[in-house]
Amino acid sequence: RYYPILFVPLHIPIMFRDLVSPRTSAAAELEAITSERDFFKEKYAAHASEMEAMKTQLKESQRMVDKLRNQVLDLSQQVMELEGEKHSRSGAEEKKEEV
Repeated sequence: RYYPILFVPLHIPIMFRDLVSPRTSAAAELEAITSERDFFKEKYAAHASEMEAMKTQLKESQRMVDKLRNQVLDLSQQVMELEGEKHSRSGAEEKKEEV
């Protein structure tokens, strides 16, 4: 009897293996690229979230700096006014003493 299914030339299995191997290789490469993309996507999302938190913190710090700067300016203005009053008082007292 003759079984055509069992009779396979030797070059056919090699060709089939050659066809399957690049496909498997391409699938593995695609999987590796996808994994790498997902890794960097997660890293990017984490960095973006961290940057947003830092922006919020920076804004709060800037508000605090502005508030403290205004307090310093107000205090220095008050000190200058007090010094001006001292000089005007001492100047008026000196004039009274001269008269």
